[in-house]
Amino acid sequence: MKSRVFIVPAIMLIFLLFIPSLLQAQGKRETAEYHVNLGITHFKNGEIDEAIAEYQKAIALKPNLASAHFNLGIAYGEKEMLDEAIAEYEKVIQLKPDFAQAHYNLGVAYGNAGRHEEAKREFKKAAELDPQYAEAYANAGTAAEYNEEGERYGKGSDQEETVKQYQKAVELKPDMLKIHLRLAKAYVDQGKTDDAIVEYQKVAELSPDDPDIHYRLAALYQQKGRDDEAIREYQKTIKLDPKDFDARYNLGLVYTRKGKYSQAISEFKSALFLRPISANCYSALSFAHRENGNVDEAIKTAEKAIQFDSKLAVAYTNLATAYALKKDYPSAWKAVRMAEKLGDPQSSVLIEQLKKISKEPGKEYK
Repeated sequence: MKSRVFIVPAIMLIFLLFIPSLLQAQGKRETAEYHVNLGITHFKNGEIDEAIAEYQKAIALKPNLASAHFNLGIAYGEKEMLDEAIAEYEKVIQLKPDFAQAHYNLGVAYGNAGRHEEAKREFKKAAELDPQYAEAYANAGTAAEYNEEGERYGKGSDQEETVKQYQKAVELKPDMLKIHLRLAKAYVDQGKTDDAIVEYQKVAELSPDDPDIHYRLAALYQQKGRDDEAIREYQKTIKLDPKDFDARYNLGLVYTRKGKYSQAISEFKSALFLRPISANCYSALSFAHRENGNVDEAIKTAEKAIQFDSKLAVAYTNLATAYALKKDYPSAWKAVRMAEKLGDPQSSVLIEQLKKISKEPGKEYK
């Protein structure tokens, strides 16, 4: 299957200055150039097998005709015959070592065949031959994401090289949306959140109606504690995609952190309408209800969370806290001990608080 990692090679079909109809009318011998042009016509009509046959005829007549090998490589690539495409591009480079497009297309073929180091070499060569070749820098960056075993960002991959090449690509072509997006993701993978935010901002400017971009930007703002900006971007996400559960849930979490519990409750309820069995969302809703003064709803929603996920530790802590506020200490102790058993770190704090105001059933304290 054709890899979707690399930018599709620019199909630069090489036409030769030759008029087939005129040649046929005059009854002259068909030339290699004639077959190249006829092959291009077939290719543009989607007749790939016929195009291949014509390019092969051209090569039979003139084995060193670079345009025939180059166009044949493109046709093979279209059929995902990568070994054959590689062989043709290599032949072109033997004949025309300074042909940047041939190096670029060879890089794409290598990359799609999983030969990432060779792909990176060819993309860099294309950029060396044509320093304005933004796509070559972009794909050199993509190739650098992979190690020799084909693992993305695995041991031996070169993330710094990836960033360097992507930066050069968008410097040459600032409107390269996909490369800004890949650069942003590379920054995220490197833990460079501030740089990632800058790139996602550029992507959002280039593609303002893409809810996924606004969501990614909002998540980074949320991670950095920039809550007002996170709220703005989550709201944009929801406006573009009202059925985005994650955006509504995360928006509720941000509102909770800001102490805006009524807004948080509204978002959690909207999220649960989209995904009615989300234990995490019920647990977050329980916390918001409690902080908003509605302890009965806090208990009800915490129990609902546990119903959908009996091992969700934080839900037991929320339930225990709500019971404690109702002065139902036996129920509070039962819930907090379950939270402790499941590993919620907040349970120890609540246990110490409960010890000060009540006795755990069946236990005595000195």
